[in-house]
Amino acid sequence: MRLVESRPGRPVLIRITPLIDVVFILLIFFMLTSRLTPLGAVEVSSAAPGGGSSAENDKPNLHLQAQDGLRWNGEPATRPEVLARLDQLRPEAVVISTDPDTPLTQFTRWQGLLSARGIIGQWRKNGEAGPDGQATGAGL
Repeated sequence: MRLVESRPGRPVLIRITPLIDVVFILLIFFMLTSRLTPLGAVEVSSAAPGGGSSAENDKPNLHLQAQDGLRWNGEPATRPEVLARLDQLRPEAVVISTDPDTPLTQFTRWQGLLSARGIIGQWRKNGEAGPDGQATGAGL
């Protein structure tokens, strides 16, 4: 009496259907976990580090503080004041800096306001020296 059947003489074919299913499941997984927003949705150009040219120093500076506070060229300002100055000056670009704990929604709101006025918003990392020689960031 045989407990185990002998192997057939021909090789066992590998079924490809389960392999295709696994590939499609992995594809769906990676598609769902990848970024859903296009890369160009929020364009942020970074101001050149290291001082820059005199044209770089002529750009207005807007610092966004964590609690909806604003500083325009180092001085405290309100939202209506900043918008009035933007409409009055009509600069090509504005250098934007933020506190480390500034909400992303505040940054994107100001980026949208600048973009609607045809102004390029250039983001500067915290700690880089501004035109007045002071480092931007929480100490402003």
